[in-house]
Amino acid sequence: MHLCGSGNADADIVRVRVGEYGADVNAIDNDGRTAFIYLCWLENATVDVVRFMAKRYGTDVNGAGISGNTALMYHCGVQNTDADATRFLVEESGADVDPADLIKIMVEELGANINTVADQKTTETSLIQPSESSRLEVVQFLLECGANVDAKDQSGRAALSSLSSAARKEYLGIVKLLVKKGSGVNETDICGCTPLIVAAEIGHVEVVLLLAGNGADVNCATVDGITPFMLLCRLEAANTDVVKIFVDELGAKVKTVGDDGLTVLMHLCGSGNADADIVGFRVEEYGADVNAIDNDGRTAFMYLCWSENATVDVVRFMAKRYGTDVNGVGISGNTALMYHCGVQNTDADATRFLVEESGADVDPVNGDRGTALMYLCD
Repeated sequence: MHLCGSGNADADIVRVRVGEYGADVNAIDNDGRTAFIYLCWLENATVDVVRFMAKRYGTDVNGAGISGNTALMYHCGVQNTDADATRFLVEESGADVDPADLIKIMVEELGANINTVADQKTTETSLIQPSESSRLEVVQFLLECGANVDAKDQSGRAALSSLSSAARKEYLGIVKLLVKKGSGVNETDICGCTPLIVAAEIGHVEVVLLLAGNGADVNCATVDGITPFMLLCRLEAANTDVVKIFVDELGAKVKTVGDDGLTVLMHLCGSGNADADIVGFRVEEYGADVNAIDNDGRTAFMYLCWSENATVDVVRFMAKRYGTDVNGVGISGNTALMYHCGVQNTDADATRFLVEESGADVDPVNGDRGTALMYLCD
């Protein structure tokens, strides 16, 4: 123990003490500490000697002293720790890693600054990192210690936005905690995205509704004019019940248009998640314009036919029910039929409907690309 705690231990010296003189590597002192704990408590303990003791002699790497601290905890509490030794303890030694315990020791016993930037390149603080990858009790402890809930990384995201970007159900409790502690629900990153936009983009509907119910602006937009409602409409999770809550209860605007000219209906039709009921709901309940065009001259019907998994039911519904212009041509010269024929895994029944029943013209030629048949054979 004296040797391991001296700062002069290396693999050769430890081997001599144990191999020739029979030193007991798992003996404990009056505080329950082993030689391995003393070794890991050193500022200059190298990965070589740490690995040697752990691997060669079957040292109990998870043994805890009377204080409850393990070798890994002591090691993480030391300044100027050898990063390779830390990596070995965490990844290879079999040490039981509990983030909450490690963080508590570093903050409570060693006075670590919880708002210090951990990485100058990413500018992440200790709260942002646990919010992305750890458990509720870690975040709760950091907040109790005064962690800045609105500190941002290099992308302009605070912990709430970073967390909203991960679609894991267990994160809902952490989002609730961050909101309760006053995290800015309308703070934006460098792309103009709020936590609500981030959550909507990945389809984390529970987080979307939680944020919206706690003051998040449901009509905010990215720098490109994309709103949370547009993003939600791309997702399978955004059924009519979710849309009703978002529009009728939370006040989302349904007729917004992005900088690219895309409407909410276009986002829905291009998502691959459109069906007749959802399209009908958007058009009849909220007055979506089926013949509106974007900056490239495309309609919602073109986006629908361009989708790989558009079914004959929804294609027929839009064409027959609303008098959609099936022969409209975008700036590129493509019709809905051309877009449909150019897509892989096209629904044969949808293609048959477009050709035989919808009134779509099969003969138009789009420059070098040719006719719809050429698109299909390409």
